[in-house]
Amino acid sequence: DVIVSAQPLTLLPSNIPNITNMPSTIKPGQILTIEGEKLDLFVDVIFPGDVKATMFGIKSATMLQVFVPANVKRGFGTIKFITNENEMTESPM
Repeated sequence: DVIVSAQPLTLLPSNIPNITNMPSTIKPGQILTIEGEKLDLFVDVIFPGDVKATMFGIKSATMLQVFVPANVKRGFGTIKFITNENEMTESPM
């Protein structure tokens, strides 16, 4: 089926940061340093168990430092990143 709209549709490119380097392991209480592009667009960092980061170090376009909260669940998982435009991406495994 083809649906035709009377209204024009404009598709905008996503403005999600790109993570190029981060450690494969980290412990609660340590500083996680992430490298990449457009990292200054992140406003929320959410660790496994839906634990939101509350303390940050350097935050620039190419580096983001975040303190891993003490109550983060230990084990394998991904970190969710939310941008200032409410777009979400996850850390590489």
